[in-house]
Amino acid sequence: MLRHVAEVQGLKLEDLCRTVSWPLYKKYGHAYDAFKLALSNDSDNPVDIFADLEVEESVKDLILAYVKRRLAPQPGW
Repeated sequence: MLRHVAEVQGLKLEDLCRTVSWPLYKKYGHAYDAFKLALSNDSDNPVDIFADLEVEESVKDLILAYVKRRLAPQPGW
């Protein structure tokens, strides 16, 4: 996911990992868990997984949009 975001934003993947995924691993145990938490947000109790990270708003928005698309429940067969 971050490789795609890095390509679209013209960023180095290692820089994006250093600013996003590695801190999420440290805080949530796994970046995937942080992304699932971001998807499960409800309007009454939203969780900002990027709260302590220095990430541009456009990068946050692109990450969340890509995560929503990739981790959305798939319809059954």
